[in-house]
Amino acid sequence: MSAGNLIEVQRGPHVRKLEGLNVRQLRFINELLANPRCDLTQAAKAAGYKHPSVAGSRLMRQPTVQRAVSRAIVERLERTKEQSDETLLFLYDALMVDVSEFYERDDSGVLWPKSFEDIDPANRRFINGIEKNADGELIGYVLMDKTQLLFTLCLHTGLIPPGTPMERKKPSKSRLRSKSRITQAARRRRNARR
Repeated sequence: MSAGNLIEVQRGPHVRKLEGLNVRQLRFINELLANPRCDLTQAAKAAGYKHPSVAGSRLMRQPTVQRAVSRAIVERLERTKEQSDETLLFLYDALMVDVSEFYERDDSGVLWPKSFEDIDPANRRFINGIEKNADGELIGYVLMDKTQLLFTLCLHTGLIPPGTPMERKKPSKSRLRSKSRITQAARRRRNARR
């Protein structure tokens, strides 16, 4: 398990190789970082120390343990920032996607859903579901709720404080009517084929 001064802990992704720490110290650091609600005593107990209430505070006074914890926290923050940037890009793309990417007009001007294969793979990730009629024919796509996406984006960027409830509104009658028009058009199309 050890190679010179480097020790590797198999358990936990947070601390892999660090100089000057023994296995129990690495376990302590892993436990401390793995659970945000874990205090020093719980981490020391999980690491296998006999007197965890004393060992936790004693370990945190050691410079090597302090450096290891600080380094692991900085690495976690960098990973979180990268994931945060990816999340913001995804939310922005989902908000800006055009519905015309999923539907096309026929000669009479009626909107029909494109086949799934004809939709750009980058836009497919914004589909939450596929609507089919009783015969199994495609009648539409359920896309991500833009109100929910915008709310999530505002929470993520700090424009809305955490814990703010999102008010859900009932779908407007015009949306329900447009859905029923698409369903009626699909029925007419199916009946025309027979």
